[in-house]
Amino acid sequence: MPSDWIACSDRQPDIDYEDSLLCRSREVLLFSQEIGIMVGYLQDSSFGLEDGADLQWKLAGRDTYDAGTVTHWMPLPEVPHA
Repeated sequence: MPSDWIACSDRQPDIDYEDSLLCRSREVLLFSQEIGIMVGYLQDSSFGLEDGADLQWKLAGRDTYDAGTVTHWMPLPEVPHA
């Protein structure tokens, strides 16, 4: 895998974005062996009351995805400039 990928065992995305009262990370690229590369974010369902108590990966257009199967992530690339 490219060196830009970050292993989930090394570090998780920062939970620093509040959307509809949910504490979550910004959207990132995710990788799992089962599905491959997808876009999603890490959500803290404990609403920040317990640090890391209920972290779940959420994917665009899918239900909650088990964080145990996501092995790597990376920030989304910058959008192209015209």
